[in-house]
Amino acid sequence: MNSNGLTEGFKLRSGAAPVACVDIGGTKVAVNIVDDQGGRGKVTEPTATTGERDALAQQIIRMIGQSCAAAHVPQASVAKVGVSSCGPFVIHNGQVELAAPNICGGLAGKARGLPNDWQTALLEAPLRAAFAHVRVENDCIGALEAERRWGALH
Repeated sequence: MNSNGLTEGFKLRSGAAPVACVDIGGTKVAVNIVDDQGGRGKVTEPTATTGERDALAQQIIRMIGQSCAAAHVPQASVAKVGVSSCGPFVIHNGQVELAAPNICGGLAGKARGLPNDWQTALLEAPLRAAFAHVRVENDCIGALEAERRWGALH
């Protein structure tokens, strides 16, 4: 075990509160719960690109609930939510919003065929309304931090 609380197999230390791990891609969103039993309750579905600007965040909140149910973990016990995405991001009122042209139709233009006119997708603000501790990060930064903590750069 290292000082970050993880043991072999990416399990949190015994008794540690579960965390939700979210990966936003241009075609799918994946959510997994990690606790002292390891990663459990993985759910995936196509990335939300219709509806209001908070549709993606609402999808993530719903999927965290589904992942918790599949892992038999009470959603209220989730201590932290970590979100990774390729970005780009913008900060609006101190909160991270996704400004990805493969998700936000207002950036991509009609020729791209996205069914929305979003300039950004609300992300951090709706998640913070549902969970106390949220971190949104570029997926490359997240991968580098993981390598530093548990991988080749450790």
